[in-house]
Amino acid sequence: MNDLNGSSLKAFRQHAQMVFQDPYGSLNQRLTDRDIIAEPLEAMQLTKNRNEIDLRVREIAIRCRLDLEHLRRLPHAFSGGQRQWIAIARALICHPSFIVADEAVGTLDVSIQAETLDFIKELQKELGLTILSISHDLSVITNLCEQVIVMQHGKIVEQGPVEQIFLEPKEDYTWNLMSAIPTLDNLGGINAS
Repeated sequence: MNDLNGSSLKAFRQHAQMVFQDPYGSLNQRLTDRDIIAEPLEAMQLTKNRNEIDLRVREIAIRCRLDLEHLRRLPHAFSGGQRQWIAIARALICHPSFIVADEAVGTLDVSIQAETLDFIKELQKELGLTILSISHDLSVITNLCEQVIVMQHGKIVEQGPVEQIFLEPKEDYTWNLMSAIPTLDNLGGINAS
């Protein structure tokens, strides 16, 4: 990426987007939701036609289950889950093929996490997206990913299909991670009967 410049950097930015962990800090609080979603189109100058931008914003808002009446509101009017869906809409507006989801559900309530993960999986299938999910939550990885890369101190320790990594880890570090996943057996004091 460091070697990209000019038109190659613009093309990369169009095809690779990001959904950040913090839905509160990743959205410009002074912009309406419409302007937040439209921002990548305008920043990359993919179109300057306001009607076309508005049409694309409406289409992506509908796809992301956002209320069109709310496009004129500022981010502070929404919950964390709603803000994250706005961030997802912003990432999708340029029709990327690749999205980096950095702890994209980490700050959300568990019920909203599940709904958001299901929605991301749905988008992944419908749009043929490749999603790089960065997460400390192993349940997110099992729900969203096909392949896993386990890292320790910035270095790859192990990689492979989800089933292989979770069921037959080869490295001690990976095995310790898998052993740390809470189960009814290792929660202590809970009687499963």
